[in-house]
Amino acid sequence: MSNISSINGYNASNNQHVLNEKERTTLARQNTNQEKIVKDVVDEQLKNSIKKLNLQASSQDIVSAEEASDILSLLIQDIGDNSNAANYHSKMEPTRVNALINQ
Repeated sequence: MSNISSINGYNASNNQHVLNEKERTTLARQNTNQEKIVKDVVDEQLKNSIKKLNLQASSQDIVSAEEASDILSLLIQDIGDNSNAANYHSKMEPTRVNALINQ
């Protein structure tokens, strides 16, 4: 009888572990989706700011994170009312800034 109890205890523990893993996966997926939505909104606002500031693509690409950060600082100031913009400031790569400017 104790073997059955032991097996049932193991199964319950294992089932809880599987549920926890599914919950973590679901939460991670939801967070990723929320970040993507916010990122898309921020990208859209950055594109609008680029148009508003009339930034033109230059013959020289932005190659350093510092250059990208400088341009982003200007753009984020322009869309300062967006509370999520600052969260993405540090995540912007030079290639992404170039892509936004060159659209």
